[in-house]
Amino acid sequence: MPAVHWDQPSTGLVSDPNPSLVLKNDKGGALVATSEQTGVEAESNAGLALHAHTKSTLTARIQSEDASGMVVLAPKSIAALGANQTGAVAVAGFSSVDPAIPSPTQNQDGIGVAGLTNRFAATGVAGVALGPRSYGVRGEAQSGTGVRGIGTQAGVEGLSAESNGVRGITYSGASAGVLGAASAGGSSGVRGQAIAGPGVAALSQAGPGVLAQSEQAEGVVAEAKASNAAGVRARNDHSNGFGVDGSSQKGTAIRGITSSGTAVVADAFGGRAIDASNYSTSNPAIESFSLGAPGVDAIGNPGVKGASLFGSDPNDLDKGAGVSGLSLGSSGVVGATLTGTGVLGVGHALLGAWAGVFRGNVFVDGILLKQASFFSIDHPLDPKRKVLNHAAVEAPDHKTFYDGVVELNARGEARVRLPKWFAALNDVKTLCYQLTPIGGPAPDLHVGQPFNGSQFVIAGGQPKQRVSWQVTGMRIDAFAKDNPVVVEQKRSEARPTAPEPSRKDLEKLEKTLRTAGASREKAAEGAKMAIEQIRFPEARETEPAVEPEGGLRAVASAAKKLFAVLERLKGASA
Repeated sequence: MPAVHWDQPSTGLVSDPNPSLVLKNDKGGALVATSEQTGVEAESNAGLALHAHTKSTLTARIQSEDASGMVVLAPKSIAALGANQTGAVAVAGFSSVDPAIPSPTQNQDGIGVAGLTNRFAATGVAGVALGPRSYGVRGEAQSGTGVRGIGTQAGVEGLSAESNGVRGITYSGASAGVLGAASAGGSSGVRGQAIAGPGVAALSQAGPGVLAQSEQAEGVVAEAKASNAAGVRARNDHSNGFGVDGSSQKGTAIRGITSSGTAVVADAFGGRAIDASNYSTSNPAIESFSLGAPGVDAIGNPGVKGASLFGSDPNDLDKGAGVSGLSLGSSGVVGATLTGTGVLGVGHALLGAWAGVFRGNVFVDGILLKQASFFSIDHPLDPKRKVLNHAAVEAPDHKTFYDGVVELNARGEARVRLPKWFAALNDVKTLCYQLTPIGGPAPDLHVGQPFNGSQFVIAGGQPKQRVSWQVTGMRIDAFAKDNPVVVEQKRSEARPTAPEPSRKDLEKLEKTLRTAGASREKAAEGAKMAIEQIRFPEARETEPAVEPEGGLRAVASAAKKLFAVLERLKGASA
């Protein structure tokens, strides 16, 4: 070993695998180097420039009072590499409390590990994990944030070629796997962007896939600007599940708003496009409001189907209605068809049910085909407790009737004038006359002159005698000519009505109602539990769950009445 001169640099060259300098101290440091510039400088062209090894304590400890403890520079390779073969940390960064300020709350700043780069598309800190369940970067915190990213573009960016770019997991019932917060008015707490796939994909085995809560604004806002894209798309493959489930204790569960298009579109290729259940007896299951376009536009088989298990209320026309329509200036309900029936009402006469009830004036622009005509008015002698029913006169032609009473002159004659439009409405060649003397016989009473375009003459009576007359005509106006009365006709052509249900149909309806009642009762209980346990956990502490007015008991009572009606119908059709 060449001599070492401590007062000047050593220039001895050693061609020996053994160390050039070996220092050993059993009690203190083996080497202490102090310098105004560089304390220890190690250089190597092929091997390790500096090698430190220990078996029990720190291999190396670098301490600096004012500047960086260690700066590692490698222009062409990794500047610092930490490696181990156990479960310990390969590279660890620790920022401790300032001894001069012992309180942790006053030591707010400090970075355990910092990675800096000024390149255009470089990475400040990179973590690579090769194991199937390892972590490229892992952050742990006892009370604060495990990993926090701050940037003008993206605070944290996760990229993955096959799996999740960023994954957040929590085992706490009150915490979030991934929490995004934004304080600016136009910023987003969590934002997901995708070129082809989902912007944000949420998967849950038991709880909600996405849970959004907001105190003032919308919980979830979804926008889609493409012509055939969806702002929100929900899918459910379970027979008893829901693609979209909206629950509300007081307000609106689901609301759709649009300024030009369709607020809500529901398509179904096997099940129900929309299933709305309401267990309250005072509020509708679906309420639609529109200022210009249709409130509800449904195409299907049938387009709209409404069912109710409740009875009617004379003070509330909406109560008990399967479908209710209201309009302030136009038609409450419009039914139109090209070949079938615009509006079909079916009532079972055995139960006293009406196929249609109209309160107010009724106008028919066309032919009114019926089996009989009746009118019912208040009984003139007892209007509060009785009515008076009359049947109308029927005829096989478009008949018109005109009658009156005249007094004969001194010659036993009278002229009866008819309206100016009489000849335009009736066939004057086929008029029928009927004359009846009043107060005494008139054997010579007859029509002295038939109708001549304005009047006809009665003759052969006694002077000053009163005569009752009647003229029967047959209409010849355009409508009567285009729609002649077909006296004998096939039943299938004359009565396009719905057939009476058979016993098999009634049994099928009863089974359907029982199944629907059981499933809705189960769904109601599940919805109440979901509202209490998932969507509004604070409701269990602040206010008890309130059962809707009537609740399921009212539905069950109404169902029992309906089943009793079905039994009567089945007995009548047997």
